[in-house]
Amino acid sequence: MILNIFSLARAGASLTPTQRAFLKLVEGWIVAGVASAAVVFLTAVSQPKPDWGVVLKITATAFAVATAFAALKYVKAHADPPLAAAVDAAAARLGVSDYGNKPASSFAPPPVYTAPPSHTVVTWTPAVQPESTTVAPSA
Repeated sequence: MILNIFSLARAGASLTPTQRAFLKLVEGWIVAGVASAAVVFLTAVSQPKPDWGVVLKITATAFAVATAFAALKYVKAHADPPLAAAVDAAAARLGVSDYGNKPASSFAPPPVYTAPPSHTVVTWTPAVQPESTTVAPSA
């Protein structure tokens, strides 16, 4: 089921508020884990006797903040329009067609340019110049 959420999100499908909040939680925990790992590594190599209690507090705070952002996303996601409506509204504001959201089978293939055969001879004929009329000077 969890992998299904990731594949739906990757496909651009509309997700429920709970699914969106779960994805935000996973994203936040990954970022918190990477940031915490950097703090642990830098603390371990830069100090002769690191205070691991402080490092643990920093790590716990990072994960708590990520969880709080996911909870906030859950609360705000209930007011979000469905994905298709949001995309259509944004496209309408920008004056963009719905070309990207159509299935590939509904479009005709692009026209193919074919060059004329190589044995075709093209000739140029200059435009005919009208004869000039001269007016005799009056005496």
